[in-house]
Amino acid sequence: MRLLVKRSSDQVKGQIAVPTSKYHAHRALILASLAPGSSRIVGLSNAQHVRHTITALRGLGTRIEMDGDDFLVHGGPYRPLRSQVSVGSSGTALYFLTGLASLASAPVTIVGQKSFHRRLIGPLLQALSDLGVDLDSLTGGPPISVRPRRPKGGHARIEGILSQWISGLLMVAPFATGPSTITVEGEFNERSYVDLTVRMMRRFGLRVEVSENGRRFDIEPGQCPTPATVVLPPDVGAAAFGLAMTALHPADVLFRGCPRSPWTRWTTPRRIC
Repeated sequence: MRLLVKRSSDQVKGQIAVPTSKYHAHRALILASLAPGSSRIVGLSNAQHVRHTITALRGLGTRIEMDGDDFLVHGGPYRPLRSQVSVGSSGTALYFLTGLASLASAPVTIVGQKSFHRRLIGPLLQALSDLGVDLDSLTGGPPISVRPRRPKGGHARIEGILSQWISGLLMVAPFATGPSTITVEGEFNERSYVDLTVRMMRRFGLRVEVSENGRRFDIEPGQCPTPATVVLPPDVGAAAFGLAMTALHPADVLFRGCPRSPWTRWTTPRRIC
């Protein structure tokens, strides 16, 4: 495909709505669902995969409701509404919720869209099993049957191929009956997203010790998260095309959707002239 872009001499004017970060949204929603009480998520992303996470959490019995522009998440024990919980096409929901489904009061089977069942996550499933998660998968991917039993803890090793696998292990480890250690081996990709998971866990009162080289995580057993209010930051990456346009062309553009947040130094509004 060839795309021809003709330069205009006119000044670019207008406004661009910057969406909030789906990476923060997934983590905040899931951790809020585990915290007994009510948490508020401010500025929730409308990304399709975030909606899949909300649907999956509701399938696990979490009550999530709108309050103006915010989401209220009423956390507590997972009491599944049905035997199957769909993560749609969200890989993040799959990686994060497979282990956490073991905290439910009844067996659940994690499923997704039909084409999604070809996604193989054998290394993650093995690492979850090493922590004592009781699960079965005939294919190394969805459908994954998870039985209700808290992990026992232990030492799980996983390649750093995909940060979401590491995050999925980190989020289930505090609920184990014994201490857990997670070690990242090989190349460590997307480390910043694992750092984000640790920061968000701490925001909900969960304790994680990280080694000096960032490859070993020690987690105490039997923890209980506390409710929190999380203001989601903007996803500046989603504004990249608009930012590039204003940098290369005469422009007077207002970027909206950048609330003050502990996760970012960019505040709203932001005008580039």
